[in-house]
Amino acid sequence: MDIARVHTLVDNTHNTATGVDIDRTVLTNGLTECHQLASWVEAQRLAIVTALNQRPDSCPQNDVAKASRTSLRQGQKVNDRAAAAGAMPELGQALACGDINTGHLDTAAATLGKATPEQRLQLEQGSARWAIAAKNMSNGEFAKFTDRELRAVQTVEDESARFERQKRDCRLNMWTDPLTGMVCGRFRFDPETGARLLGKIGNTVEAMFHDRQPDTCPADPLERQHHLQALALIALVDGKGVSSGRAEVIVVIDYETLRNQVHDDTVVDVSGGVDLGAETIRRMACDADIIPVVLGTDGVVLDMGRRARLATADQRRALRVIYPTCFIPGCDTPFDKCTIHHLDPWDPHGTTDLTNLRPTCSRHHHKLHEGGWTIQHNGWHDTITQPDGTRTHTGPPRARAG
Repeated sequence: MDIARVHTLVDNTHNTATGVDIDRTVLTNGLTECHQLASWVEAQRLAIVTALNQRPDSCPQNDVAKASRTSLRQGQKVNDRAAAAGAMPELGQALACGDINTGHLDTAAATLGKATPEQRLQLEQGSARWAIAAKNMSNGEFAKFTDRELRAVQTVEDESARFERQKRDCRLNMWTDPLTGMVCGRFRFDPETGARLLGKIGNTVEAMFHDRQPDTCPADPLERQHHLQALALIALVDGKGVSSGRAEVIVVIDYETLRNQVHDDTVVDVSGGVDLGAETIRRMACDADIIPVVLGTDGVVLDMGRRARLATADQRRALRVIYPTCFIPGCDTPFDKCTIHHLDPWDPHGTTDLTNLRPTCSRHHHKLHEGGWTIQHNGWHDTITQPDGTRTHTGPPRARAG
């Protein structure tokens, strides 16, 4: 983006922000221009951080924290972002042009940070491909893309060595807050242990609080979920949690990857966002420690037909992995704040099969029932039609789950 364009954006956004009775289209265009301007400014900051990294007398993360009055952690995040922009120049250029946002670069930085030096070199060679993907993807979609890219350059030996390092790096730290008297803690577990822990807590929350939640629950949905998870952990410690012996972890994985090896179209997604490698998933599947959504599993029926009106706990857990947010494209409302919507109404002909269910936020649920929006679907593929005739064709984030 040249400096003349920057000046134009500054003038446009200033005029839009200070105007009176401005048309909605002008306002939304103003938001787009603000984003482009902010991206350009961030690109300049990253260039300065890169220059600071080349000086022996500089500590860039400290300099960033001081200049922006933020924490050292935030300063390190900006430093990592600058490193990613330098390692993948097409991504850095896309940010400067306003085609992507900082979240895309942060995702790239996090993915590169998981790679060995040899893997990182392979990933950096895909800079142009990553930039094209980022321009056409939300932050969440791009995170899944980069995860697939990383898996493609990993070998079984890489995964095994990484797992051993993660096992050695497990930690649990607990302390008492002197002001509140509350016992606080911080833990770090390897992905396999973490996935089991999250699964047990999730199962216990579903079993204990599906029908009735305690009066102690906060009003805020996210705080409520955190409170229920804490109560579930207490129940597990007291030996009162779910102990059915069934699998605790939902994994969406395509059949080819599960049975053979990672390939170009591999789909692997674990409940809770846990990073489990394909080899680990294959081993856990043999031991019945996971529920692979793509496979038939013991004791778990995901397609309920007309036997139930409401989604079962297992269906909700599977659906949470398939759709971490509201299923409407561009909506980032978390799954736990959504209602499970029947695409084909359960009465008189709809089913409670998994492919007929979608997590829907309150706003979009209203649009589907009272706002005139309609949906046609074929399995996991949906066509959304708005009252003005606008159509959106969308597939599931994990299309192979069905």
